[in-house]
Amino acid sequence: MDSRLARSILSALHVSKPHLADTAFWQSLDVREGKGPLTWLDLSGLALYLREKFRAMDSLETLPPALRAHLDRRDAENRVRVAAISEEFQNLNRLLAGAGIEHAVLKGFALLPDYCPDLALRAQYDLDYLIRPASRDFAARVLQKVGYRWKNTRDRQADVYYLPQPSLRIANGSAVFYSACLSRPVELHHGLWDRAEERIRINLPEDLLERALRRRWQGLEFAVLSDEDGLLFQVLHVFRHILRNWCRLSSFLEIALFLERRFSDAAFWERFNDRISKLRWLPEITSVVFNLASSLFGARIPPQVEAQTAPVLSSLLTRWVENYGKNLALENFQCDKYSLFLHREFLEEPADWARIRRRRLFPFRLPSRLPGATYEDGASSLKKVWRQCLHASRRLKFHAASDLRFVREYPRWLRTRSVLLTGTARRGAAPRSLTALPTTCSTPETGP
Repeated sequence: MDSRLARSILSALHVSKPHLADTAFWQSLDVREGKGPLTWLDLSGLALYLREKFRAMDSLETLPPALRAHLDRRDAENRVRVAAISEEFQNLNRLLAGAGIEHAVLKGFALLPDYCPDLALRAQYDLDYLIRPASRDFAARVLQKVGYRWKNTRDRQADVYYLPQPSLRIANGSAVFYSACLSRPVELHHGLWDRAEERIRINLPEDLLERALRRRWQGLEFAVLSDEDGLLFQVLHVFRHILRNWCRLSSFLEIALFLERRFSDAAFWERFNDRISKLRWLPEITSVVFNLASSLFGARIPPQVEAQTAPVLSSLLTRWVENYGKNLALENFQCDKYSLFLHREFLEEPADWARIRRRRLFPFRLPSRLPGATYEDGASSLKKVWRQCLHASRRLKFHAASDLRFVREYPRWLRTRSVLLTGTARRGAAPRSLTALPTTCSTPETGP
């Protein structure tokens, strides 16, 4: 992605002081399907947000005709998709409520309006609910009775279900993301954090569903987490995707929109601070996510939150955000594995660090299968196998190149880490962070 273009797009989406580049700049863009800025906008989740920003500022005519046509088509297709999702969402809500399954909506509809002013601006791929662990088996029977099938995934915190589809041809290009034909899995979460997968010990409160609220949107009524718990979940959701090397840039824009919208709500931030102050690692994780949202989209971090998190945010985490975070975010965290540097600071046992490092650098498992989508019937089995092989080869190339960059960068990061920790110790003001504990820094390391 061209750095000047990326900066111009971020500037246009600045949440408090948007600035649109000059007309000549936008007119010079190469917007061929499957290449350049259009694909980047689709992958990052920013395409429809950018179109809406230009529309709101009465500046759509400054976009080159080809780019505007692409964005208009994506907007129209996504609105059809949202209509289909809304209908399925309403049916699922009735199904769960009728079966007496206590639940709260996560992501998607739950983001209205604080994180996202209009659901049509998001490319939504699934429907997420939080349920009680004790309800898992009953919920499975309820969904399967109406035609849903269980999908075997690697996610230990959610059970995934889907409706069977006819064989559909995989479409070329990123326009597929907005198609109403793209499947919409249902994820039933029975927890908000996968401690076993990430090896980070976060004990979340058990009263999330007791604190749930009712929300309305265009005639739909549904349960969502309380405002404080909803933000807590969004922070954890973004942080988990950072650690797993795939986090859409739009996630930070939505956090930034929330920060700007609720900036002056002192009562909310007091409640949020009280909520996270009792949870291990949440102040540090919140600071990382908020600082990335601020550096990318100009979000103002409320002073109440800075007062809560700044003292416990170590110089090490701050340096990671400065050195790696923003550049990684511009590539949706999928170009390098420098998030491992961040992950290390939240691991309390050397054995956990060794396990995570080995698994992320040398993932001895097949990549996830491509979705079988979207437009036309009759894709041949050979073509599907060929596409999956191409996908696997691209993933292999990514791991080889990113591992090599990690090995080159790791000694430099260790030196930075050593200097920062030594300086903190000399000042006698070690932050409440794992970097102050001997389990992560008592033994010098010389390699990955």
